[in-house]
Amino acid sequence: MSRALPRQPRLPRRHRFLRLALANALALPHVVAFANVVAACLPVKAQAATLGLPAIQPVLGQLDELFAKADAVAYLAQFEPDHPGAHAQLRQQLLSSFAPGVPLQRTSTLLGKPRQFGARTVVRVHFEVRAADGRSDALYAHDAMLAFRSAAGDPTARPVPTFCVEVPAEFGSLPNDLFRCPACNYELGGVAGWLCVPQRNDRAQALEAASFYLIGTDIACDLSVRIEDPLPSTGQVSGAGETPAGQPLAVVERLAAALRRLDPTVRPGIAVPWLPENHRAAATATTAPATTPGATGIAGAQLAVDLPADRANPDGSRAVFHVVTLGALQHLMLVRGGQRSLQEHAPAVAALLNSYRMLDVDCDRALAAARPLAHHTGGELAGTTYRNTQWNVAVEGPNGWQPGLRSGGNLFRVVWTSPQGSRLWLLGYATPEGMTKWCRETADLWFREMCAEKGLTIVASTDATSTWKQDQGCSADSRLVTCTAPIRVPVLQSAPGGSVAAQQRLFRLVVRDDMFLVLDGQARSDDEWAQVRAAMASLRLP
Repeated sequence: MSRALPRQPRLPRRHRFLRLALANALALPHVVAFANVVAACLPVKAQAATLGLPAIQPVLGQLDELFAKADAVAYLAQFEPDHPGAHAQLRQQLLSSFAPGVPLQRTSTLLGKPRQFGARTVVRVHFEVRAADGRSDALYAHDAMLAFRSAAGDPTARPVPTFCVEVPAEFGSLPNDLFRCPACNYELGGVAGWLCVPQRNDRAQALEAASFYLIGTDIACDLSVRIEDPLPSTGQVSGAGETPAGQPLAVVERLAAALRRLDPTVRPGIAVPWLPENHRAAATATTAPATTPGATGIAGAQLAVDLPADRANPDGSRAVFHVVTLGALQHLMLVRGGQRSLQEHAPAVAALLNSYRMLDVDCDRALAAARPLAHHTGGELAGTTYRNTQWNVAVEGPNGWQPGLRSGGNLFRVVWTSPQGSRLWLLGYATPEGMTKWCRETADLWFREMCAEKGLTIVASTDATSTWKQDQGCSADSRLVTCTAPIRVPVLQSAPGGSVAAQQRLFRLVVRDDMFLVLDGQARSDDEWAQVRAAMASLRLP
């Protein structure tokens, strides 16, 4: 779960979302959306009249006034939340936006036409925020989807907001709320009652992500796409070894174990094979088991995790992990909500899950992983050299080291591993939410917070390379930073756990307006340290 980061009021105003973005970027993959859920079981309200823009606009104006007063309590009190998880995220975003001594003003603009979801009217709103003195350089903006209800059959009653969740401004409308990506090889959605809200990949820690909300309930389904090395099976084995069906079983078991580490009171169930209806039917039409990549080429699994009851939800809550894999390609769907609510709306949940379709089940598995990486990151490997045409980045990796492309919440992620276990990472970070560009100060703050999260100690240095300067080989600013990380060293005749030693890590930080690059190296010998430094020096930003 993302921890609350300490406030530093002296930071420039443009850093208002940085800590929130960092907390999400460093959070556990796939569990980010679930971490803030305070599950509740709320009934669907009676059918209400469709709300028009003239009815909604005064409510937005009142919310803008409360935002200008930095009164998060009064702002949140205007809501009768359908979805406690989304409401908790809204609270976190508000608190992140309000900095002491910086008066703000906000203007809300409705985008497009209202849409009806049962007893709710949903609109997209564009928020623009400025310092109260009107300085243009303090402007930032973001979009959100809001749901409203009014008294049944009374269009004159004041609309009440029930839901607010951010949506990346670069995403346009999704016809029929169908989320489809040919590169990632799937589609999901287009089911009545479900609102699709795309998410930033750095928030979800995935190549791409979206959340589907069953409007008027506390139920959501978080979709994310990842590329991971095949995991060892924990399922069936045969004379030839473990079956491919064990891979998705291992994925959901690992996710459930990660959730239990966050909250030891949760009760994971048993991982079982699972595929959406149309793929399950195709698999069972053959002689192969339903989840064996034979005629279909895909496999799947699901695992339910129960959360204990609380005052708001006496029946408890549930999270159900669903995963479909094709080699290293993983499509994860996390359904979450109150147990009673999930039972009541089981047909709607089943309809959404069964809308999932892998577009090409017969493609080569290497191609299935390469296409989404190329589409979303723009990079590729040629030998040990990494080139990214989308972001104009090139790095010559160490000779003889094994390179690999990875997925996550970064613009791109590349790793080189030596035969002795030394590693060099290349990580690209997008501009944090709510900011227009990177700068040296923002990068330093991001790096310090990252080190604190990872338990790294920054080593003070007077070397000229440790300070920011214009890099001769890059159209950017660069600096080198040395850190130490604690490692356990077994010691004979000592207490369990051994002694603690320090391991050195070298970072090269590179800042460009649209990107922050981190090269992270650690080596086991002087020769390999020389290779790490040479690879870092080879970075080019044409």
